[in-house]
Amino acid sequence: SHTLRCLRNLTGSVEEPIYFYSDSNDLVRYMVEELKNETFLDMHADWFQNNEVDSNALSVVKPLQLVGRDMSERNAHIDRNKGMKVHEYYNVFADLIIGIGARCISYGLGYYAVLAMKIANTQCRILSTKETWGVYVKANERVCEVENPLGAKVIESLRFRDRNATQS
Repeated sequence: SHTLRCLRNLTGSVEEPIYFYSDSNDLVRYMVEELKNETFLDMHADWFQNNEVDSNALSVVKPLQLVGRDMSERNAHIDRNKGMKVHEYYNVFADLIIGIGARCISYGLGYYAVLAMKIANTQCRILSTKETWGVYVKANERVCEVENPLGAKVIESLRFRDRNATQS
């Protein structure tokens, strides 16, 4: 949600559609589909009452026009999923092609959108979170100034939910 907040701040628009993509199908499904689905919201109402991360995501996504590709197909990681059939990589290239055509790109520490940004040579770009390690520290020159009140809570919340899902 912080990346979306940064993009909205960069473009100054809530009306413009945002193509949301990530190397995590679960994250895209959650942000694009589930947070707009009243049945899902009713079934998981306690998440939005008791979890700051979920309630923040909902408040950020609600006014936006988020779109994404069909998440029923697996999102292959080109660097890790070797030996797959050619068609199993199509979704990655669909994201790349759409990203190349984007007016602005906001990306996080996973750098999933960076190749599209570099191919397009877009100047309308922003890194949502300051990097403090690794080879991309140079990217900090264009870091989002919008405060991220949740910080590490997002990662802890997702880890907690993953642990609970595997125990169920």
